[in-house]
Amino acid sequence: MGPVKIHFLKHVIRMLGINGIEAVHGRVEAFGKDPDFAGRFDGVLARGLANLERLADLADQFLTPGAILFALKSPGAREEITRNLENRFAIAWDEYRLSDDGERRCLARLTPRHKKKFLNNRRLFRNFLIGLSSMS
Repeated sequence: MGPVKIHFLKHVIRMLGINGIEAVHGRVEAFGKDPDFAGRFDGVLARGLANLERLADLADQFLTPGAILFALKSPGAREEITRNLENRFAIAWDEYRLSDDGERRCLARLTPRHKKKFLNNRRLFRNFLIGLSSMS
């Protein structure tokens, strides 16, 4: 996420008074080399980073058991779902419209099948949520 977006997320966290959550700005390639980030996140959020297969490959290393990869995508992104992706992740898909211009968008939620599932919503917001972006 760019600096403006990360500042917005930090502002939202402060305004909502959420404790134990941190918005982190950086490149996925750099985080992937840092062992402190491996398997530590209950949620990974990405928008416009890569197709779902590539995004899943990038994000999986950061997910705790039961975590969710949230991918904001265009409606046509359903075509990105491969058999390999379906084998690796349980995939849920929500469609919505933007309020300002009515444009359609989708939220894909990918939960790894190979990791034990024990996530609950309260834990998601108490722990870290990392935003990944292709921006420097």
